[in-house]
Amino acid sequence: MALPVDTGSLTGPYLAPSIDAVAEVKVLLSNYQAEYGRSSGGTINTIIKSGTQQFHGGAYYFFRNEDMNANEFFNNRNGLPRPRYRFNNPGYFLGGPVLLPGTNFNRNRDKLFFFWSQDFLPLTIPSSVQRQTFPTELERQGDYSKSGVKIVDPITHTPLPNNVVPASRIDPNGQKLLSLFPFPNTIGPGGRYN
Repeated sequence: MALPVDTGSLTGPYLAPSIDAVAEVKVLLSNYQAEYGRSSGGTINTIIKSGTQQFHGGAYYFFRNEDMNANEFFNNRNGLPRPRYRFNNPGYFLGGPVLLPGTNFNRNRDKLFFFWSQDFLPLTIPSSVQRQTFPTELERQGDYSKSGVKIVDPITHTPLPNNVVPASRIDPNGQKLLSLFPFPNTIGPGGRYN
């Protein structure tokens, strides 16, 4: 069975078969038949295995873990552990003749076949290192006097005295939302990106 993948307009189905399910790959570069559609560039045609008169199958498990990686420079400098990097890829495939017990259907195993392949791809891959600023304990209480940031009253557009937001102006729902963010774990250049 050929899997159509239209990457030019992204309107076709995206199918990524397991490497154990691939029987043949054909790369067509130019001057190919009209059956391959409206492509003007290269076309990759993947043929999937089919069942045979014998039952065949297999299973596999590819594994990767952060314990096998080195830590990056900034994490080492800041005493942070390696980020999680987990690549667990179990899968299996099975093919053979379709048999119906109690009947003579396909008794010679030459009429109908099946092939099934399945991959499981749970991934935990970190993004690149990001430097973010999180509010300190004082800032969470409305005190920005040590932050080096000028706080302006959104109503009067004047600076707040001593860079402190009055307790009556702090929304309790906002306080609860802030509790979801971690506390700063380091101080970056100029006190930013903590």
